[in-house]
Amino acid sequence: MPSRSGTWWVEDIPDWSYQSSCAAGFGTAHLRVFGDLGTDLVIVSERGIGASVTNSAEHTWAAVANDFGTHRGEVPVLLEHWPAGQGATDTEHLDQLVVIDGAPRWRRIWPVPEANPDHAENAAWTQAIGHTAIEGLSSSSPS
Repeated sequence: MPSRSGTWWVEDIPDWSYQSSCAAGFGTAHLRVFGDLGTDLVIVSERGIGASVTNSAEHTWAAVANDFGTHRGEVPVLLEHWPAGQGATDTEHLDQLVVIDGAPRWRRIWPVPEANPDHAENAAWTQAIGHTAIEGLSSSSPS
């Protein structure tokens, strides 16, 4: 059940399953959904169970669009969260995922190098919202 904080609501789904065309055929992630009147932001956190969220990007995008998108085809902002030690890098990070013409594309949200033109904006968002939004997601990873 979603919980409310002011006008915002948050739904936490620790065992969200998605289909995948990878060998495993499925994946399980920790999903956290944020919204005001509708769904505005979805964070899918890698748990290391089944196919990874990155290798299943088209499927996770389609599932989020189906579960949380609007009847007009609008899809909420989708961020992939990788806990420390779970991804290609050893550091915890957030990447925005979009699927355009069937092809997934990623944009690093946090951390980004200071030379990145989005550094100041992304650092401010991470400080104000991002750290709180992903708090506790790392603890959902399997041991």
